[in-house]
Amino acid sequence: FIRGINHVTDYSCGELSGWMYKVTDSFPGKGPSAYKLKDKDTIEWVYTCDLGRDVGDDYYEKIKNTEKQKEWKQKQILRNKTQRKNQQERGMQIEWV
Repeated sequence: FIRGINHVTDYSCGELSGWMYKVTDSFPGKGPSAYKLKDKDTIEWVYTCDLGRDVGDDYYEKIKNTEKQKEWKQKQILRNKTQRKNQQERGMQIEWV
């Protein structure tokens, strides 16, 4: 966690602001202590005022998409369970793999 660089600190630009880092022009999506650098990696610290969206990070869009995928999978599971129950109630034999 970087609190500040050259007197620019987290939240200087509002509640969605702070320092982020890029490794070789991309945002790793994890904290710097969890990232293992490779040969020839370059690190750049960038300041965001909008959770990274204003500096080219799409992490939060990916999260939204992941949440939508989880929702869709849960609906599919529920739909399959409902279909199975309905078929069993009608006396149909089913085998699920």
